Amino acid sequence: MDKHLDYEAAGFSPEAGDSGKIYVNMFGFFDILYKGSSILRNVGNSGKSLDILKFLIIQKGLIFLPEAIAANVWPANDYIDEKKVIRTYVHRLRKILAYENATGLDFSADISVLNIKGSYKAELSDNVIMDTDVFQDLCHQASKEEGTAELVRLFESIIGLYKRNFLEENRIDAWVVSFRNYYLRVFCQAVNTILDRIASNGDNSRIYDICEQSLKIYDLDEAINIHFLKAMIASDQLAGAMQHYTYITEKMHNELKIMPSDKMRAIYGQLQIDAEETPEAPRHGGAHQSAQAQLSPAPSANLADMIRNIVLEYQPSGSIAVGIVRIAPTDAEAASADSDEMLINLKFALGNSLRHGDSFVMTHDDFAVIVVQNAREEYYETIAQRINDAFARRLANPTHELDIKLYPARLV
Repeated sequence: MDKHLDYEAAGFSPEAGDSGKIYVNMFGFFDILYKGSSILRNVGNSGKSLDILKFLIIQKGLIFLPEAIAANVWPANDYIDEKKVIRTYVHRLRKILAYENATGLDFSADISVLNIKGSYKAELSDNVIMDTDVFQDLCHQASKEEGTAELVRLFESIIGLYKRNFLEENRIDAWVVSFRNYYLRVFCQAVNTILDRIASNGDNSRIYDICEQSLKIYDLDEAINIHFLKAMIASDQLAGAMQHYTYITEKMHNELKIMPSDKMRAIYGQLQIDAEETPEAPRHGGAHQSAQAQLSPAPSANLADMIRNIVLEYQPSGSIAVGIVRIAPTDAEAASADSDEMLINLKFALGNSLRHGDSFVMTHDDFAVIVVQNAREEYYETIAQRINDAFARRLANPTHELDIKLYPARLV
């Protein structure tokens, strides 16, 4: 598989034999290209020498003591003499850059490691093009373009470069992580600038395509997800939008430990409003209301049988969570409100906030029972919040709230 990045998509071509330029790949696997070919093809076991070069290159001319290089690049190794170790690897590196490479050419005038009073730094000539520099220049261009066609071409150039991990072979090393996160932020900011400008031009189809490609690279940027959901709603993909909202909010809570922002919840509110327009057929493919008899009231002795019958009726897959959802008045005055109206509001909230494949049964009392499929315990808070949001939107005033308890369960 070709491990080189797509410079041509970004308007730069390492294949240009007459350019005389040297191209350095930092996205994907580290490489140095000259006239379309890697100069590192036959350098053998030189990984540590190249790690030093990569470390010094990304530090942009900063000077490091050999002890600092060893401590950053190989923190797990306890070298007795760091100076000697670094000196040996730098000596090997200089030989690679001067003749002992796949081309047999001397590149030491363009890429060099300088010894400055016992410390080291990398120095690159103007003949060297780094993909990270090209990438940042393209991302900064996002704030200057206005036309949709130009913005789309710019996005294609950006993603042409940023389509693999920064220094793939070192992606979990501590000295790489901060740079990887930095370039991810630059990418997301540029994509959101492009999406904002295209949105102002009213081209939802382009927004959908850009979001889809971007989310394949990183799907936890909330602003990109908001653009994606808006584009889906605009094209009447309400079922897909609700499913994506559920997926991404649960993933954000699980991996980042954050809840949806007000802007994200507003998208969910829009989906709820759209669903209200056709309550007889919720377009997002929501939960199944069980045909089990509605109990009035539902004695606790019957709950186990009710839950078992719901599960047997609809056969949810994966891990199962059982929930008791109770309607609670917020004050004494609210307690006198029409309970039938509150149950209707609860029924609608459950039908439009639970996912396709989930089930619920209503009672004539003040609660409902829900069965949620494929639900891990770390998602319970997100599920409860989603139901509460849907219920609150049905109320003109916050007279009631939901008390939701979810428990892991299994059939016996």
